[in-house]
Amino acid sequence: METEDRIAYEAASLAAVEGELPPGKRMMDFLEGDTYDGIGRRIEELILKTDHFIVFLDEFGSVQWGGAFGDVDADSYDQVSNRVAELEIRSFFLRHGKMSRRMGSVSRWIGSFRKSTDQETTRLGRESEKSLFAARRLIAEGMARLLSTNSLPAATGILDTAEKWISQRSIEYSRRWLLVPFGLLSATCLVAFFILMARWGSPPEPASPQMWLLGALLGGVGALVSYVSFNRQIPFDATAGRFLHNLEALLRWFVGVVSGFTVQLLI
Repeated sequence: METEDRIAYEAASLAAVEGELPPGKRMMDFLEGDTYDGIGRRIEELILKTDHFIVFLDEFGSVQWGGAFGDVDADSYDQVSNRVAELEIRSFFLRHGKMSRRMGSVSRWIGSFRKSTDQETTRLGRESEKSLFAARRLIAEGMARLLSTNSLPAATGILDTAEKWISQRSIEYSRRWLLVPFGLLSATCLVAFFILMARWGSPPEPASPQMWLLGALLGGVGALVSYVSFNRQIPFDATAGRFLHNLEALLRWFVGVVSGFTVQLLI
């Protein structure tokens, strides 16, 4: 009886698959670069394909799957598909590392003076794309495990690994988005401090506008020192986006500048 039920299921699955595809085309015929007819997305990276279903990443790095998988436990499918959607959202920050069109144009303009190639100027964009597809590949493997083995623990194990990888990249990107602008602003303050000291030749008189200016510049440097000293106690999460990270760096630097100016003003 079980054999007859299995044969009936196989026949029904193939019929459902054929309903999604053009006449004469099978799931196993799809290759990377093809357009999957079920949803009209290009297959950028093929994760798994069988006679009944296919799992792949499209041109945008989104996890896609289609076909017939009626023998998969419904509750397990709901859990895994919800987890896949959650991890896709959590990994969206990896797209933000890609250079914007305007920044790419600026980099190419600067690179023309250094005789650099387009490959060098778009390196950051390629690295970000690689990270995005690496995360999405792990996520897609979780769905592929469920559809191929009907094993929730196997799928959950892969998705747990994907979540840990995304969390590590989130901390890395968050620190980079904070420290790079923060460091540039503080370095500017430090350079300006030494330039002014060299120009004046000697320390200015206390309670003078020159001393207030130096205090503000050193306050900007002190803000970075304070941040680096206590950054282990600061939560990092790149899902907030690059803009908010850069804004936080600017505000922390500004608070340091105002604090340094205020201290010198009150002395």
